[in-house]
Amino acid sequence: MNLKITVGILLLISFIFNSLFAFKVHPILQTILALFSIFFIFLYFTRSYFYINHIFLILPVLFIAPFLGENFGWYIYFLLLISSIILVVLDFDFIKFIFFFLIFLIVLLIRTFFFFNIKSLFIIIPLSCVYIVCSILLFYKKKKFRELKNRYENIRSKNSIVEISPFMLEREKFIKEDYKKNMMTFNIVDEAMNSLLVTLKILLKSKSAVFFLYNKKNDTLFAEYGISSERIILKNNVEKNNFLYSVIKDQKNILDNYFIGDIEKLKIYNTNPVIRSVISTPVVKSGKSVGALYVDDGDEEKFSPSDLETIKLFADQIGMILNFVEYAQQAKIEATYISILNDITHRLSKTLDFDEVLKTVIDSIKNIITFSNYFLITIKDDRFEIISTDSGLKSLSGEIIPETFLSSLPVEDSISFKNNLMSRKIPLRLFSKDENLDFDSLVSIPLYSSTKNRINLILISNRDLFMDQIKFFVLNFISDISKTAIEKALLYRKTKDLAIKDGLTGIYNHRYFQDELTKILLNASRNKSKVSLGLLDIDYFKKFNDNHGHQTGDLVLKHIAKTLEDSVRKTDLVARYGGEEFVIVLTNVKDPHFETIFENIRHKIEDSKIKNENNDELNITVSIGYSLFPDNTTDKNLLINFADKALYKAKELGRNKSIRFRNNL
Repeated sequence: MNLKITVGILLLISFIFNSLFAFKVHPILQTILALFSIFFIFLYFTRSYFYINHIFLILPVLFIAPFLGENFGWYIYFLLLISSIILVVLDFDFIKFIFFFLIFLIVLLIRTFFFFNIKSLFIIIPLSCVYIVCSILLFYKKKKFRELKNRYENIRSKNSIVEISPFMLEREKFIKEDYKKNMMTFNIVDEAMNSLLVTLKILLKSKSAVFFLYNKKNDTLFAEYGISSERIILKNNVEKNNFLYSVIKDQKNILDNYFIGDIEKLKIYNTNPVIRSVISTPVVKSGKSVGALYVDDGDEEKFSPSDLETIKLFADQIGMILNFVEYAQQAKIEATYISILNDITHRLSKTLDFDEVLKTVIDSIKNIITFSNYFLITIKDDRFEIISTDSGLKSLSGEIIPETFLSSLPVEDSISFKNNLMSRKIPLRLFSKDENLDFDSLVSIPLYSSTKNRINLILISNRDLFMDQIKFFVLNFISDISKTAIEKALLYRKTKDLAIKDGLTGIYNHRYFQDELTKILLNASRNKSKVSLGLLDIDYFKKFNDNHGHQTGDLVLKHIAKTLEDSVRKTDLVARYGGEEFVIVLTNVKDPHFETIFENIRHKIEDSKIKNENNDELNITVSIGYSLFPDNTTDKNLLINFADKALYKAKELGRNKSIRFRNNL
């Protein structure tokens, strides 16, 4: 039952009950009291907002006062009603009210003096306190109402001239502030939205004021914010066959004072209240409907055309708030991207290491795109090689196969983006038709390009990736600075390689070997691990050069260097010791397993075929001598010397052998 009707009936019952059973006064006074009661009830129904707190405090007194005896209760009953009426007449003016309240107390004290009993004292003091509390609450409500009314008038006067989003005035501030501080913006937005709805509910004296947000992608509508006299539920999707959908999609207004629709379809009420008047208007942002502002009430003929204009005004304000949210979110994204670009620029400027450059680029892009796997690939002469990845495809290389993504990569340095790949009838493959990678989105970012080599970063995701203009701009920026950084890193690597690597074979030179061996032995001594050093010499290499020429001899040296690199771990060391001699350093070896490594190297070289410029197949063999740290010695020079002695022993025994150093050699 409506709250107004309930309280009105209680007031009427209190008057009738007390008139018949409690009051013992003259009929003329009864008539005067009845008129005041009717006037009081009328005021309550017309201005219930002011009486809502006051009425609940005086109702119990209206039932209790008549039983106080000696007509004292009638007097209190009369004063409570007339004082409430006078509050309205005085318009809750504080000075006028104080004057009236002093008169009230004086009259009450005079009557108490003439009709004194102890019961009167116990009633006067609590009643005065109750009355003071009522008055304070009423003044507070009055003040809040005036503030809301002034805010409404301020909105009305400024609505036609507000063209600039508030975010634009604070744009730089948003960018400079910390992310956590930016989150405070959205708390302010929530407060602003709720404040608008409270103001609207009060101005229209409605039951509820609710903002419904529309999700165009999923075609769903749900209550995002709401204020109501009833208990309401937010975030529930509204049923599709509902009048609010026409408000949003057709951008039309609804004013229905004889509403007969099913309010349950809105999914906002726990109960099923009686709704007879409904008013709704679309909330428009950038020309598109993003939601609906809805107000309802239980009374018929509640809203007028001027109320429709009022709700339109509030819908415009909500649209501005949503614009503010969008600008704030964009500012947060831009601030994040600016931070990322600043960080990557700073980090790339401080390193010339190729691997560190690539790691910096990948880490930065992770903050921009959410991907499932990445592949860092090099492309050269229609061949590709994965040089880094976080997937199961490790060190994959080969020719670029037609009808794969690699075959469709643009030659020019531009970002390639593909989306909704799972919906394709023929799935797109990255490298080969046999791979088991499932992905819905793909981004390829060129990081380096030259006439001989290209480096691309390929990102895949198993869900739809969102790519807007700002993301393309940031990724293009990263791509551009990466090219410069990688070019510098490659040049630095080349310069460094000239100092530490052999120009012919590409493996480390003798000087680098000596420096690195010192570090390896020191580390092995600390970790109490073993190191084996082997010296390899090509059998009859001088005679081979004389018979086949130095160019063929160079091919042999390159072939041996490549074989050695392929036969050891990355933690091991291979270097050219001098002339036709090579050195192999095996770290953290397990005795006697390491002996098989040298023997396997010897067999591999013996079994391999080398073709010269005339396409003749040539066979070569090698002799290897090796020693063990710390079993043979802990001295670096002696370790090399012992391996050299074992090498000469292998040659004495007929070459094409691998010999371990023993003390009896």
